[in-house]
Amino acid sequence: EEIVVVRTDATTRNVRPHPRPLYDENGEIVGAVNMLLDVTEKNEEIRKSEERYHKMIEEVEDYAIILLDVNGNIQNWNKGAQHIKQYSEAEAVGQHFRIFYLPEDRATGLPDKLLHEAMKNGHALHEGWRVRKDGSRFWGSITITALHNQGDAIIGFSKVTRDLTERKNLEDELRTTAAELQKSNEALRKSEDRYLRMTAEVQDYAIILLNENGDIQN
Repeated sequence: EEIVVVRTDATTRNVRPHPRPLYDENGEIVGAVNMLLDVTEKNEEIRKSEERYHKMIEEVEDYAIILLDVNGNIQNWNKGAQHIKQYSEAEAVGQHFRIFYLPEDRATGLPDKLLHEAMKNGHALHEGWRVRKDGSRFWGSITITALHNQGDAIIGFSKVTRDLTERKNLEDELRTTAAELQKSNEALRKSEDRYLRMTAEVQDYAIILLNENGDIQN
């Protein structure tokens, strides 16, 4: 535990007291000594480090990084969240994070299921379509991580979202192309089968296949 002490020049310092009792030869307490550890500069370093960390999070634009309370309500907002989801900080903070989910996902309780998974396992991962403020969709990859206090009680969640719409569209195009190629190959195979059956049934003509050396192949 830290306390604040005022020095004779009216300046203050943050210190951690470490009191120790003094005993006589009979084991009776006869006094105490208190050592004060000055942690002012250490606390200032921690504060500056936290400020740099929060500033870094705020400036990230490729990821939507937000803090949720234990109920899933949005507590903070960064530039990445505004870039990806289109809401301003004033519009988003205080809202439940289910506003980013499609109506059908909200109907099945997906947002709450992800929070419960993060509570149980420490984190939850999911990819799927999300909705922006203007109603357009994007393919989001999300990670929800449970945050604990020193007593290991959950005090909230961090939620990181990445927009992978371009990757999703490319994968869908590749799957469509592969399916079309497979369909074309199947049609070509059937055509070849019909041709071979037709030539095999012809009796008025001798139809044979030769290789490059003139050897009969069929």
